[in-house]
Amino acid sequence: MNDRPPPNPPPSTPDLQALTLQLGDEDPARRVAAARALTRLGEDAAPSLGALVAALEDPVFLVRAMAAAAIGRQGRAAAAAIEPLLRLLDDPVAPVRFWAADALGRMQDAAAEALPALDRRADDEDQAVRGAATRAAARVRAAHSGGA
Repeated sequence: MNDRPPPNPPPSTPDLQALTLQLGDEDPARRVAAARALTRLGEDAAPSLGALVAALEDPVFLVRAMAAAAIGRQGRAAAAAIEPLLRLLDDPVAPVRFWAADALGRMQDAAAEALPALDRRADDEDQAVRGAATRAAARVRAAHSGGA
């Protein structure tokens, strides 16, 4: 007998569409909630990648941070977001830089071009950002050299 609970089913298309539309809502709290929900969906949020990339330019830092986290959960499949994530490494808000670095690391060898920027962030003034950048660079290097 299998005592494990059944896996969560993938989100239905209307749910994913609703979350994607919510990323553009005028209410910042709804945009943050949508980005967080898409983070939890991981690779299942792939159809929302374009909207998540657009959310990386949101004026609300929590939206930018959660959008970067959601993109990162998609791993290599989100490689189209590398350039916008590289720009976020220079964001004035540390949590945004943290999640951008983390996302780049999750893309592994697809983010090899991000190594110089990640190495620069290894000297960030924020300890959490330094750690995220260092871990991300290590993941990218390991995958790029065939170690992952």
